[in-house]
Amino acid sequence: MPPHSLPIDPTRPEEKTEISKEGKMRTAALVVAAFSAVLLSGCGCTPAEADFYTSRPKLTWETAPGSTSYVECWDYDTGEAIFEKEGYKRDSWRPEDDLEFEHTYRIEVVDDETGEHTLCGVFDVDFQTATLLSPLNEAEVWSMEPELQWEIADHPWPEARYSIQISLREDFKDVYWYPKAVGGPGLEKHFIGVDQTPGTEDDIDFVSIECDRVLEAEREYFWRVRVEYFKGSRPLGKGDWSETRQFFIPPQPTGEVMQDLVRLTTEDTQDKHPDISNAFDLVYEAHTSPGLSQIHIKRGRRQVNKIEFDPGVERFSTGDSIDRSPDWDSRGEGVAYSSNRTGSIYRILYKKTGSGGHQEITSTSRVDSETPEYSPDGAKLAYVEHDQGGIPHIWVIDSDGSKPTKITEGRHPSWSNDGSRIAYVLDNRAGGRKGELNPTNIWVWDKNTDTRTQITDTGSNLHPAWSQGDRKIAFSSNRSGNWDIWEIESKGGGELRQLTNYLGTDTQPVWTPDGEHLAFSSTRLSKDYNIWMGRVPPP
Repeated sequence: MPPHSLPIDPTRPEEKTEISKEGKMRTAALVVAAFSAVLLSGCGCTPAEADFYTSRPKLTWETAPGSTSYVECWDYDTGEAIFEKEGYKRDSWRPEDDLEFEHTYRIEVVDDETGEHTLCGVFDVDFQTATLLSPLNEAEVWSMEPELQWEIADHPWPEARYSIQISLREDFKDVYWYPKAVGGPGLEKHFIGVDQTPGTEDDIDFVSIECDRVLEAEREYFWRVRVEYFKGSRPLGKGDWSETRQFFIPPQPTGEVMQDLVRLTTEDTQDKHPDISNAFDLVYEAHTSPGLSQIHIKRGRRQVNKIEFDPGVERFSTGDSIDRSPDWDSRGEGVAYSSNRTGSIYRILYKKTGSGGHQEITSTSRVDSETPEYSPDGAKLAYVEHDQGGIPHIWVIDSDGSKPTKITEGRHPSWSNDGSRIAYVLDNRAGGRKGELNPTNIWVWDKNTDTRTQITDTGSNLHPAWSQGDRKIAFSSNRSGNWDIWEIESKGGGELRQLTNYLGTDTQPVWTPDGEHLAFSSTRLSKDYNIWMGRVPPP
């Protein structure tokens, strides 16, 4: 699936301020602020109300130095005393046992010497209502698989999960998409804000999920989210549905630069990461069942005026494994790919077509190895490994598995046709912390000078692919509000050209050997990803 995008519109500072305050309403600092006015007045008990979304909230107050107090907390709903302590010296309290959700509690602090009430607070332990981030209400969304984002609930992962509803009706009586109780660290993201400084007020922790059902153009949709709390596998309860927001998907754009578009795969699978050999054979990753993917091949040939592919499919790999990101060797005789079939770690494997065995290229690696890419002469492979902090780095290794060398931070490596440069993707991540996401850009590493040059600077940009002659780089980008295929001068600073313009997702481009066509993965005309191809006319 296409990767993340920005959680909010960076041009709307008023929204970031509102989100930041809402996200910090649960902290002890603001609880102090809620109670301090009655604490210092000495004029009786004035209730201060607060909401908590944790079953063990921390309450804080101020007392005179050296004084002791009688502290009492009880459940408003049952009348049961939760905590009673005479001669209490501290100025804070956290319950030792979980309080009940959807209950109201009252806490009093009485000075031992005067007997006067110096603080009286009423608070609720509730299930949180989700705070929606994106799309904004009444937004025009240029995607038929919109990315939905909301703030992380104030309950430790994986205890908070989420139900999402998308409907054509505001009353949600006709729900179009309803994945239930999704959650987990894979959906958790961190946005460091437009100030590019971690730990400041415009930081946002949020959940991001992409609608995996293709919606329709020229339709209005309504969406909402509900937080659900679990303790292990035991459900504790559900919050109320969030506010309802609506968004509109505009009509399909007319006219595309890419011509003679044709769908190459039509199986009921998710087909991704295409690569085409010098003999015009297509290899790709096919998600054959949930949690499994194999490598498939379609044989092709260059005719006088077009490229043709056989209707049948060869199962290059089989079994209960995840095989992904295939890449032809320079001779078109075999394929390198990332796989977990040798154990829990993903390794780069190589297998010749028609053979039964495979060679482990990264057999000594202790972390996952991903997205292999052969150099033009076939002597080396570029690939990606993540360090202990989760940061991706590009490595280069000899094709026999020897001499692994770390090149640079980044992912999605792509060799230039002359073998002197590698284009790659670099996350614009301040602070170096895992999960801090901002726009991604295309960079180029020069082997001869060991220099790195940034090529793009707007939106999120992925999957670079060099054209014949290395003058252009094709890539996928959401800079127009939707994932399309673009083209840019490989030296950077040149004019951009948008090659596809479709509200479905177009991604992972790769050039054909003739330099005239691009194959790519797309959701055009289907709820699934298929491999498409089109001719790219000269500018």
